[in-house]
Amino acid sequence: MNKLLMIIFTENSNLGVSMLCSLTCKYGWEADIYFVPPNGNKSSDLAFYIEKYRPNLIGFSFKSWERSQALSLAEDIQSIVPAKIIAGGIHPSLMPKDIALTGLFDAVVAGDGMGIWKEILDKYMGFSGEIISGKSHPNKELYTEYFYSKSQIERMKATETATVLTALGCPYNCRFCHSGKQKFISHPVENIVQCVLKLYNNYGVRNFHFLDDLFACNLNRLKKFRKIMEESNSKAAFSSQVSAKADCFTANIAQELIRMGVETVNFGIETASPKLLEFLNKRQTVDDACRAVEVCHENGLNCVINLMFGIPTQDEEDYRCTLEFVKKAKPDSVNSFFYTPYPGTELYDYCFEHQYLPEAFNKHRFDWFRPDIDGISDLQLKLNKVDYDLAINYIEQIDKVMNRDETLFERMEIVDLQPWVLIGTTRHYYYKTLMRKLASLNWGNCLGYIDIDTEAGFNLESKDDLLIRYNEKTSAPPFWCVTYSFLGSDFDVIERQVKNRFGGDSPLISISSFQKSHTKADIHRILKDQI
Repeated sequence: MNKLLMIIFTENSNLGVSMLCSLTCKYGWEADIYFVPPNGNKSSDLAFYIEKYRPNLIGFSFKSWERSQALSLAEDIQSIVPAKIIAGGIHPSLMPKDIALTGLFDAVVAGDGMGIWKEILDKYMGFSGEIISGKSHPNKELYTEYFYSKSQIERMKATETATVLTALGCPYNCRFCHSGKQKFISHPVENIVQCVLKLYNNYGVRNFHFLDDLFACNLNRLKKFRKIMEESNSKAAFSSQVSAKADCFTANIAQELIRMGVETVNFGIETASPKLLEFLNKRQTVDDACRAVEVCHENGLNCVINLMFGIPTQDEEDYRCTLEFVKKAKPDSVNSFFYTPYPGTELYDYCFEHQYLPEAFNKHRFDWFRPDIDGISDLQLKLNKVDYDLAINYIEQIDKVMNRDETLFERMEIVDLQPWVLIGTTRHYYYKTLMRKLASLNWGNCLGYIDIDTEAGFNLESKDDLLIRYNEKTSAPPFWCVTYSFLGSDFDVIERQVKNRFGGDSPLISISSFQKSHTKADIHRILKDQI
């Protein structure tokens, strides 16, 4: 039997690859997925696995920020692998010539591989460096059928969490995002429900993270989704957090999300500057953003907003508008990101056309980009004509408005009265930033941190860090455990992890910045009860 091996990066989940592997099995091949974590190429481990698995065809799927890691790994294994090697995924689709010119792959697939996958499997032996144009498959049900590797199944069982995609592409065309370049296709709700039920019944998945940016924007679709789930009599839960667009978020949608068990809504606000909103083609107003936050608060939903800094043309007045918006709207949490120009977007081209990038950089090659893979949300690249000191200053001002650190440290002073560990998954970027924040201070009773997703890859481990990985074999059990998750379904998942590790003797404390967390009084009470 012919064998396909697909290689993925950053996190052990790639729904596009899972679709292709499922389709591969339908065509009579065997398939598997190999995950390479962010903090190493592991070429020797991969070579050993390839020698054992002996695939006929190897596929690399990678995004633009994973390019350098993927190419380095492909170069390492190219000389020792007899199989044909092809490249696909977001970056090869957006810049196929960039990847073809490396000479590391026998073919580059640009676009949707589902509609041409049978042809690729039939003709792979004849590949000699060509670029293959993809096309969609006429059977849309195949886009909701997934294959999972053994390690992915183990991960889903351990974390009780899986990712789900209910649509492809995006009907909007924001200048900094490539999703709008793809045709927007919504998967049938019935198929998504079947996928959710399968994950729940087969692997015990309780939390489903819907990757769609616009999951919470169609009221009728949400109602249909909830109704079919209720008719299934399943105890499977919906995602505790979903994304929505501010201009189409309503009270009816908020109420429907609550009926589904959703607790948090994330909005890509990006900026509260009218000038920049038009520049980015966001197709939403500041009033839309304020109203979205207000609707969340009125209906008891947590509201998270994403803000972008270091955008071309962004000046102090733009930052001031955003700061005033945060003060006025009072979202529950703010995620601040630095803009990075990625291929396939209008703003990427704009950065070249207006000298925001050095002349030495080739617009059609991406070999000049060297990301810090351990934290894609960190500052990846400094643009010309952008005042990053000013950007950082306003990020710090917004953090002060949110008052997260003061509340955090007040509660942690109580926690540190007894031995404690920090527990969560570094797959969540906020967990990594929280670890770094706590590691910068002296703690008398910190036993370390636990990552419930061992393949996430974001680790501290440096000699200067006081917050190191907890060793259950050599360390005493903690008096209590601490998590960044607020009191909700994510908290429940981590609480079950704590009970599995330590029995019922170590209570879990939430130090989330959301209101639904443990207060100082709560922590004092738990301390008194435990003692």
